[in-house]
Amino acid sequence: MSLRVGQALRDGIDDLTSERGVLFVAVFVLYGLLNGVVSQSLSLAINRSIASALDLPPSAMQQQGAFGGASSALGLEVPLAVAAVLTVLLWAIGVALRIVAIRSFAYEGPSPLPSAATENLVSTVLTALAASVLMTVLLGIGFVLLILPGLALAVLFFFVMQEVALNDSGVIESLKNSVDLVGDNLGGVVVLIIVTVVIGVVITIPLGAVSLGLPATVSSAVTTLLGQIASVFGIAVVTSAYQQAMADAEPDEEL
Repeated sequence: MSLRVGQALRDGIDDLTSERGVLFVAVFVLYGLLNGVVSQSLSLAINRSIASALDLPPSAMQQQGAFGGASSALGLEVPLAVAAVLTVLLWAIGVALRIVAIRSFAYEGPSPLPSAATENLVSTVLTALAASVLMTVLLGIGFVLLILPGLALAVLFFFVMQEVALNDSGVIESLKNSVDLVGDNLGGVVVLIIVTVVIGVVITIPLGAVSLGLPATVSSAVTTLLGQIASVFGIAVVTSAYQQAMADAEPDEEL
């Protein structure tokens, strides 16, 4: 049976509008705002360091938009080393939140945050971080060589985080299993990617444009809210699709 795109989208909408979905939207929005503060603080710190090395005023780098200098409404004046450490820490926290969200959306019980969502979280996050690094390297190589290999790898690695979160797969195993699952459901996965991207654009661009006339801080907050709603919806949809793909693969594994 091929992947049912409509069912995955319906499940995503149901999950997003449930108590569980609202909880994760709130958490992801808070994370997104914090991540915005840290990333913009890092940009400011890099600008200051470059300006100092070139003996230029920091404002000169920001006026040129270097390293995000044009968007620093949430940035704080912190040392470069501190901003860099916080960036790495928030990356790990973001992966942890994604793992917990995947496990929660896969859970069929009434609890918004099941206890199973945080089991062996540290080791799972470390595996997910390693898998993310390896995927980034492979995707980078694919895009450097030619655009199409990079796009193909991006599609084939569609279920990697779900593999790590729900199947306790290792780094190489998670990539391999994702490739196998996507290969068995290639048409449905491609359609699902296109549909979710279009939905994300429809959600974020028109509504985000409304915030352009608002103060920079308010605009950043609105953009973060819309982006994180789309992110949580995407996690729920992909998790539903992964569960479908796994259920369809089970009879073949028993033969």
